Parts: sequence; C-alpha cells; structure tokens
Amino acid sequence: MLTAAALSLSILASTSVVNVPLFGPSTAEAAITTGDRLVGNAEWYYGKVTYVFGSRDLANLRLDCSSFTQLVYKNLNISIPWGSKAQAAKGRYVSRSSLQKGDLVFFRTHGSAIDHVAIYQGGGRIIHNLPNRGIVSSNMNDSYWSSRYVTARHIR
Repeated sequence: MLTAAALSLSILASTSVVNVPLFGPSTAEAAITTGDRLVGNAEWYYGKVTYVFGSRDLANLRLDCSSFTQLVYKNLNISIPWGSKAQAAKGRYVSRSSLQKGDLVFFRTHGSAIDHVAIYQGGGRIIHNLPNRGIVSSNMNDSYWSSRYVTARHIR
C-alpha cells in the first residue's frame, strides 16, 4: 500500500526524470524530529551493548559511554568525537531547563572532570551506557545524577 508521502509524479524534463511529490509528508512523519530519531536509535540498543571502559569495539558492541553516543549519532550521519570531554566541547550549550530529545548531557561521576555522557530522552530521562548494566534509562533528576550534572550540548 502506498502512503501519501510515497506518491509522486514522474516528469520528463529534458533528458532526466524528476520525481515531484504529490503530497507532503503526513503529520506523523513531519512531527518526527532528529531528536526523536536519536532517542529511538539509542533505545534500539537496549540489551545489545556491553559496557567496557575505554572501548570502541563496534563489531561486538563493547562500548563505553561516549562510544555509545558516538555510534548513535553516527547512525544518523552526525559526526561527533570519542570521549565525553571532547563531546562536551561540540555543538552549542543548552540550559538544563531547555533540553530537547537527543541532546547530550554530561556528568562528573568521579572527581572534578566530565567523565560521563548520556542522551536526553525527554521527560527528565537520559539513556546511557553504564558499567555492569549496559544501556539503561535513568531519571536525571534523581539525587545521584542531579548532583553530578555539569552541562548539556545540542548537536545536529
């Protein structure tokens, strides 16, 4: 069955065929943002990734937190560096109150430097890769994550 978004009219223009859409994207298709796609892609990895500190083993999905976020962004053709500190230097600053789905959220879990990154899911939740747990969704407003929050970045 063809959807309205898939219908198009082929027009012969000179020597090339140009496909002209008959209808624009449906309301549901138009409402899906890059942030939604980033979150959906990240959620696909539930149960599939093993956390290994410092690892970027994409073939076996043995990743650390920043190689996980790097992979999710790469799947949407968005290039970000490896390393939570390096990722925190990209994109533009976003205040905690202005977070959007797909934004990167950074934390200090040990010491004074940024050492953890997560993807904002919306509704105060983050998705990230944790030791001994793999990919999980956490409430970033709980006492543990809230007290370790540093900054957030919007990268598209």
